[in-house]
Amino acid sequence: MVGFRLKGKSTINMCIPILISSSLWGDIPRTKFHQERSSLYWSKPRLKRKSKQKPPLSKSGGITQENMQEITAIIERGTDGGFAIRAEEIPGVIGYGLSEEEAKTDFLEVREEQAEYYQERKGEFPWWANASVTYRYDLAAFFQAFPFINATEFARYIGINPSLMRKYKQGLVTASEKQRTLIHDKLAQIIQQMQLVQL
Repeated sequence: MVGFRLKGKSTINMCIPILISSSLWGDIPRTKFHQERSSLYWSKPRLKRKSKQKPPLSKSGGITQENMQEITAIIERGTDGGFAIRAEEIPGVIGYGLSEEEAKTDFLEVREEQAEYYQERKGEFPWWANASVTYRYDLAAFFQAFPFINATEFARYIGINPSLMRKYKQGLVTASEKQRTLIHDKLAQIIQQMQLVQL
């Protein structure tokens, strides 16, 4: 997987974090996501929670090397127009929302529920309960998250076949590692140039 991280906030800003990943699962409708969530890993049906129990950072209350690990969450475009987020390191932990923020919130809630369920069964919290989350886009979700980016003009600007870029946008084709690297590098250059703009 190829990705890069830029400092800043994911709002309409001159410096935005853009991490792109190829989709391993492809677009899955909302109902399928909920089916996958309840059938994989340690998943169980989501019930009304009595309280939000936070997993301890360590027995001494401090941060351990294990707590400092990171998980990668892939943001994908749902076939019904929403967003889905899955974690490669935690099969079955899937978040869904009509907006990207809703999907992120749902993903974190599902992770917490699964961590508590794991603790109930195993007697301890899993390593990923306190792991930091790095979000990455697949190309279809990237264009959905930033709809003001014209796929055709963007492709021409960075030297990729516009028809091929539109297929990436629609989720019909998965970009190769070489193509993703090219897109990453060119997008980074564009963002750096925009940072110098003064209006």
